[in-house]
Amino acid sequence: MLRPRLVLDWIEMVTQMEQARALTADGPVLLYDGSCGVCNVTVQWILKHEREDSRLRFAPLESPVGLLLRQAAQVPPEVDSLLWIEQDRERGVRAQMRSTAALRVAGQARGAYRLLALLRFIPRFVRDAAYDAFARVRHRVVAPVCLVPLPEQRARFLA
Repeated sequence: MLRPRLVLDWIEMVTQMEQARALTADGPVLLYDGSCGVCNVTVQWILKHEREDSRLRFAPLESPVGLLLRQAAQVPPEVDSLLWIEQDRERGVRAQMRSTAALRVAGQARGAYRLLALLRFIPRFVRDAAYDAFARVRHRVVAPVCLVPLPEQRARFLA
């Protein structure tokens, strides 16, 4: 016999997955810490240096969209990292985090910046150690910056 709470939980999970798939249907979403100056400056850098055909969109980790995508991709709530969320045939959506997410972003850049993606050949545990070391001090490196997208960029921000 099915218990009503289990059925409701299942329906909620399916609904969240459908919403997450809809949000990533047009391309990946980059989740970033909206209260982090480095993260906001990074998003501004991406908007300035991305390829013309980029379909990358953005949302703060702590926004309703960010929380929905994190949950759908099964990212634990304590993970405080840059997250690259994209569709996945098997799981609906998946997340790349830490240095791997940063390298996915580098792959969206124009010109010589794209060469940064070659850092993927460094073992992930080494890249992630460097990412984590910087992440621990990121709030001291750059003061909080208010991210104000240009009118033509606003549609790419999901929250």
